[in-house]
Parts: sequence; C-alpha cells; structure tokens
Amino acid sequence: MDKLQWWHSVPMPDGTTTKGVHNYETETGNRYLFPDVKDKTVLDIGCFDGYWSARAVRNKAKSVIAVDRHILPTCKLVSEAYGFKYENWGDINKTLWGKGKFDVVLFYGVVYHLFNPVQGIMNAIKCVAPSGVLVVESACNQIATPEGFCLFNPEKWDGDETNYFMPSIKGLENTIKVAFKILQRDYQIIRQQDDGAKTRITFEIVCK
Repeated sequence: MDKLQWWHSVPMPDGTTTKGVHNYETETGNRYLFPDVKDKTVLDIGCFDGYWSARAVRNKAKSVIAVDRHILPTCKLVSEAYGFKYENWGDINKTLWGKGKFDVVLFYGVVYHLFNPVQGIMNAIKCVAPSGVLVVESACNQIATPEGFCLFNPEKWDGDETNYFMPSIKGLENTIKVAFKILQRDYQIIRQQDDGAKTRITFEIVCK
C-alpha cells in the first residue's frame, strides 16, 4: 500500500492511514463542508482515492457509489476495504451521463477540471433525488477574476494542465445558478464555507 501514490490520506478500517498529500481529517479538513449522510444513498463524483466515499461509509450512509473517469488502484483498495461500489462512469463533461438518483451527491474538487462546467454541474444536479443534497467544492481565483467572473485556462494552471476553469466564489455561484435555470429546477444554498484565504469554496445545496 505504501508503494502507491496517494493524494488523500485515508483512515483505513485496520487503523492505518494512507500517506497522501492532503489529510482532510486534520489541517485542511476545516475548509470543507460535509453533509449528513446517515441512512442516505450517496454518489461521490470524481472520487479519486476515495476519501469522501470512505467518510460517507464511516458516517453510516445507507449505500455509497464512487465514480471517476479512471479506475485507480488506490480507490480500488479503499473501496474493497470499506465495501462501497467503485465505477467508471466516463466523462462528466458529456451530455449523456449519470445513472440513477441519490439522496446526497458529493462533487468535491471536480468543477475546475471541467472544460464544460455548466454541463458538468447539470449532470451532477440530475443525479440528485427531489429534496436531496448536492455539495459542490472547488478551487477559486479571487485575485485574477473580477467578482462574478470565471477564468478559462488554455494551458497549465498551478502545474496542472487539466485546471481549465477557475471561477471566483461569486462566479461559481452564478455558474451553479445557470445550471439550475437550464434544468428548470429550484434550489437553495443552505451552507457555504471557504478556507479563509478564499482559494477554496464549498456550497451545500438542497435540490428541490
């Protein structure tokens, strides 16, 4: 397990913790909101190593499905240890995406990797059952983008060539608003939280 490259530090059922770059249990965890998942069906979009899926299992979710564009050996190991489903649903930028409705949809760290962010957010919304919860978390760029605007990056941003879309906090809120408007679906942002430096933002949204 130590030979694998981990992005998430995942507490495992046997008491060990994977050696990831980010430990959301400690120093960076306070910047994220995590919803109530007890006895609820959960979809984790863009799960990567599977930290949030494992956390949902630990928080007594009824069932958890973790999905990403690729099947990683790290998340496969975590899914086997925690007993949640791990599947490849393909590219969320595409119009035909998603399978089923869920009480809670987790959408952490995906938006800024989307070249089609409105479609991606729409696809996430479509997976939320009526009165269910969508949690959207994203990197944001308060300095280079005016309030309410978003920046598209044709080349690398912060060393990652897939960081296409860098919104301001208000810009992300407006993008979410557009996605709900296109779907003609009402919603309410019930909580939001940033990391203090306003470089990350999380919205917890009830989808009506």
